[in-house]
Amino acid sequence: GIGTRYHRCEPTLMAHRIADLVLGLGGDVTFYTRDAVRFGLRPTMDARVVEQSDATFTEWVKPLTHVIWTEVPPISQIKWAQDAGKGVILIPNAHELRNSHRKCCEQADAVLCTSRHAADLLTARWELDNCAPLCWDPGVPILEKDGPANPDAPRILYPLELVSPADQPSILFMLDSMLDAHPATVTIPYLPSRLASATRKFLDNLQKRRPKQVTLRKRIDISDWPVLFTGHDLTLWPSSCDHAGLGPLLSVYGGTPVLAFQSPPCNE
Repeated sequence: GIGTRYHRCEPTLMAHRIADLVLGLGGDVTFYTRDAVRFGLRPTMDARVVEQSDATFTEWVKPLTHVIWTEVPPISQIKWAQDAGKGVILIPNAHELRNSHRKCCEQADAVLCTSRHAADLLTARWELDNCAPLCWDPGVPILEKDGPANPDAPRILYPLELVSPADQPSILFMLDSMLDAHPATVTIPYLPSRLASATRKFLDNLQKRRPKQVTLRKRIDISDWPVLFTGHDLTLWPSSCDHAGLGPLLSVYGGTPVLAFQSPPCNE
């Protein structure tokens, strides 16, 4: 069983890749989510989702042999699953690797990190002996570019929906300044629920001031992300604290270069 935030892009895609591995080994998989399900990526996987409104956590866990979380759950759920004889594996987000979750990671049977840096950090700082890096790919076909780039008017993708909220405001100001000096066009996909009110207001004003340069896209379906990356000339990835590097991975699979910080997991 895989507990995840099924309506969000990165945890969902991570959960699907884990499911591919389990199914390839001859096992079976169900997903458990407390969120409203966001369908559209893979119908065969969507059919395996159990929503919190359909079953309690304990009801879902009973027939399982292992529980894998793509986020850190309450330690009470970890202990309950272990007391019921289930193996527990955590795959935490980078922003979840904080002291308040140390006991959860210590309690789990295994902690898998989506960058070697995070695995080394947890092993050294928290002295964990159950931690290892997890190498993964986004599970999408490598796509061909739709045409050569135009250096005089490049198409830039800034996938705000996938970037850590802490890194969003400063980069938007930088982007605004860059558009003053260069005739580029920018597409900004974003989730309104993940933005602070000031950031949403800045985005709206940015598009009003630059209607020919800035395109805002709300709630892009996961299945449309690969084509979106392929249709641009450069991906701007200014996230200093990233989970699994989903954006850069999808961009590379789409043949689009990435401008990113020299920080994990992008530099791995």
